[in-house]
Amino acid sequence: MAMAAPPPGCEDTLCAVPPCEQGRKVVARSGAMSAIFNFQSLLTVILLLICTCAYIRSLAPSLLDKNKTGLLGIFWKCARIGERKSPYVAVCCVVMAFSILFMQ
Repeated sequence: MAMAAPPPGCEDTLCAVPPCEQGRKVVARSGAMSAIFNFQSLLTVILLLICTCAYIRSLAPSLLDKNKTGLLGIFWKCARIGERKSPYVAVCCVVMAFSILFMQ
C-alpha cells in the first residue's frame, strides 16, 4: 500500500495544518473579548494606568505637570489619583492580582 502524496505546501507527511485548512486563516474563538467590554480587564487597565502615571510623575514631574488640561491631562489626573489615594490603589492592585491569579 503506497502512502498518499503530501498536500501542496507540506514537504513531509506530517503537516501541521490539515489539508482542508490550508490557504485559509483559521481564527480560534475562545470567548476572548476586548478590555473595553470585559469589566475586570477594564479595571486592570485603569489600575495599571494609574500606577504607571504615578511612577512616571515620581521620576520626571515636569513630564506630566505641563499637560494638566486637554487629552494629555488624563495622565496628570491619573498620577494625582495614584499619589493621593495610594493606599487604596495599592489595595485595589493586590485584590486585582489575587482575582486574576486565583479566580480565573
